Amino acid sequence: MLQVPRALEVGFFAPFPYMWLQPGHLVGSGGRLLSGIETLLTYMIECLALCGLWRARRRLSAWFLAVSILLGTVALGLAVNNIGALYRLRYPFWIMIVVLGAGGVNHFRRVVLKQHPRVV
Repeated sequence: MLQVPRALEVGFFAPFPYMWLQPGHLVGSGGRLLSGIETLLTYMIECLALCGLWRARRRLSAWFLAVSILLGTVALGLAVNNIGALYRLRYPFWIMIVVLGAGGVNHFRRVVLKQHPRVV
């Protein structure tokens, strides 16, 4: 039970920013930098997913999706001790995060278009 917060951190945020610029043993610094860019994109999508969850907070399906993401990511964070393997194994949960993130993008798009309507 004491490892759950660390499993959340590793599951959602690994590879960490300090790892992005270090040379890797198998992929070199280019591979690490590429994974850092992808992880930065993942951070943005996770923020959008939180916005999408907030927007759909009254829908049971959104909460089911969020709980599935949370439980799967925590399970991977607890069971997988290799960041490279974790990086690949969390893709199914990342796709679910993208689904929630699309709701956040839709919400922001509506807000921005309402404030700045297009001139046609």
